Amino acid sequence: MFGMNVKKENEFIESIRYIVNRLIMLSQAENCNVIGISSSRDCGREKYNICEILSKEIKRKNFNSTLIDTETGDIQTPQKLEDLLTEEREKNDIIIINIPPVPIIADSVEYAKKCDIMLLLEKYMYSTYKDYEEAVIRIKSYGIRLEGVVTYGN
Repeated sequence: MFGMNVKKENEFIESIRYIVNRLIMLSQAENCNVIGISSSRDCGREKYNICEILSKEIKRKNFNSTLIDTETGDIQTPQKLEDLLTEEREKNDIIIINIPPVPIIADSVEYAKKCDIMLLLEKYMYSTYKDYEEAVIRIKSYGIRLEGVVTYGN
């Protein structure tokens, strides 16, 4: 995956499976099929890769899933995201949205408002408590449902 040894790779896969099972359960029980994934700091390509892995694992469990990346430039406004979600909700059981870091990019909160729930994906020993705290405060102040924090890394 990210240059891990076999033991760490197995732990990573088990963690991904746990997260996927939780997302599927939430989607079915609470009709939360749009899941936003953000972070408190810029994690580069790693966050997108993990979002992609989550989407593929959901598909592997025979659910329709898609990944929308708001960090690339294809989705330039929250309204474009809303329009895309209208189309994708009918085709997919679970939609994962890769959202830019909440405290850094102003539109990230607007993207997050379009999601049923949010997860923060934080790189271990990279994100500081202050970064994380600021992200949580901002997310909650807008009434966005934060389901949890997932850490990854060394």
